[in-house]
Amino acid sequence: MKNSLMQSVWWAIWFGLFLTSMVLWIVTPEYSNFILGVFVISKIILFVLVYMNRKAIFSFLKTTFFKNIFNNIITMFLVFCILGMINYLAFKNNVHFDITKQQVHTLSEQSKTILNGLEGKLKLTLFARRQNWDQFLNLLNLYKYKSEDVTVDVVDIDTNPSLVQINNVKENGTVIIEYKGNKSATVARDELAVTNSIIKLLRSQKIIIYYTVGHGEIDRAQRDQNGGSYLFSKLIAANYIVKPIDLLKSQDIPKDANLLLMLGPKEGFLDLELAQIDRYLGRGGSLFVTLAPELNEVKLTNLYNLIETHGVKFENAIVLDRLSTVQGSQATIPIITLYNPNHSITKKFKGKVLMPLSASLGSSKVDNTTYSTLIKTNNFPGSWAETNFEEVKTGRATYDDKDRKGPIELIATVENSKTNSRLIVSSSSSFIVNGYQSQSTNFNFFLNIIGWGLDDEGIMSLNRPSLNNEMIMLSSSQLTLIFYFAIACLPFLMFAISVFQYRRRLKK
Repeated sequence: MKNSLMQSVWWAIWFGLFLTSMVLWIVTPEYSNFILGVFVISKIILFVLVYMNRKAIFSFLKTTFFKNIFNNIITMFLVFCILGMINYLAFKNNVHFDITKQQVHTLSEQSKTILNGLEGKLKLTLFARRQNWDQFLNLLNLYKYKSEDVTVDVVDIDTNPSLVQINNVKENGTVIIEYKGNKSATVARDELAVTNSIIKLLRSQKIIIYYTVGHGEIDRAQRDQNGGSYLFSKLIAANYIVKPIDLLKSQDIPKDANLLLMLGPKEGFLDLELAQIDRYLGRGGSLFVTLAPELNEVKLTNLYNLIETHGVKFENAIVLDRLSTVQGSQATIPIITLYNPNHSITKKFKGKVLMPLSASLGSSKVDNTTYSTLIKTNNFPGSWAETNFEEVKTGRATYDDKDRKGPIELIATVENSKTNSRLIVSSSSSFIVNGYQSQSTNFNFFLNIIGWGLDDEGIMSLNRPSLNNEMIMLSSSQLTLIFYFAIACLPFLMFAISVFQYRRRLKK
């Protein structure tokens, strides 16, 4: 009896060591020497137990019961081989399915465009703690699934301090991107960060954006609701070089300017300042102007005249959209969900853009130009452009003959085929201030406009889908419980049920 009990204990020890080695091999393959040692010990115990019970084992192998079990094992083995082969072929061919409604596990079209333009191997090396690997690899593997030119490696920063020091890694989740002998690094917080870092490697030259100052424009350093600190952080994150320019102190727009921004000017321009901008457009420059209704004194008349000579007419009115109130907004904050499907800025864009305090735009019909409307409001009577600002201030605005019926054009572009210049005009300046930083689609839309103005359409911002519901947050203990239930409890429960059903059939 005592000998039988000891053998049962040793059989349990063997099974425990064997199972431990298998689990460690799957979960922590980097500890290969320790895993091999556990596996070898389990094998030695198994050989000893088999030798000690060889007569009973040989007798059992001759029984009909064993033959039935053996046949079932062979059948199960063949089934697992077929499934393994299917899994291997799927892995080798980068088959990846995303069945979520919002396609949250799929790269944006912009990232796909970048990967399709690769002309060599792109290597992503993740430096992170082992317990955080999954959260970063879930994103990085999307790049590998999309392109065969992308490889993904991972380094545990706790067990490889020398590699961490060599690569100057300072933060958990840093990804080192290598392409054609060049490197860049970023923290893989989201797709935008990784894709922008890839863009940095792909660019052959630096892109410089100038923005005018001295006319009450949106302040780059201002961090309150009306400031532009968040907007400029997005530009810098997109790897643009952003510089201020005071037109009163300059002779001309610098020749290295790839794009000029005029973000919400409130004070008038001198003619000599606007002459510089006119010359800049005449030599093929790109200009992005954001304006707003002037509710009191009109100060920007000569600026309106300038953009009109280049194809865009500005009307000093305030757009009211009744349908916005149905969606929980105000009539003075139109909510845009429909975009021009034929323009490269908007044809793949999704989501809603809020356009607070917008004026009205139109075409001025200039030779050699192509005018396009990017977004506009709903049809009348849902929206109109109100010219009586006193009615708006009292909250009793109604449509009359002096107003303009909707749909009202809010953002427009003009391409000049003769000078190759590009002009983008927005009738709202407030849609890109800090107060709307939670409205990520506003800034994605802004970056798309920047990309088009730079003739850099392949590297526009990422139009990521959003979830309709809040994500469920699980604690580490809950994740551990789910893991052991799925990996240990559930399979053994199914195995026990199978053995029970098989024994019942034998008795019948």
